Amino acid sequence: MNGAPDKRDAHLRELKAAKAEFEHQLRRHADTAERAGRLLGADAAEVERLKRNLADTQAEIARLESG
Repeated sequence: MNGAPDKRDAHLRELKAAKAEFEHQLRRHADTAERAGRLLGADAAEVERLKRNLADTQAEIARLESG
């Protein structure tokens, strides 16, 4: 046993935790904007960064789960 599956599983768990955190941050920004009755404004760049990170993380999760 070379430990590779354990490393892959640990990496997958970390990615899923990161994905959940990105989703949480996106919801928080959306909630803040909604409460303020405005568009994202200054938070727009942060939201775009979070969306890119989320997409990249989802792609990596899919890659690991498929192979």
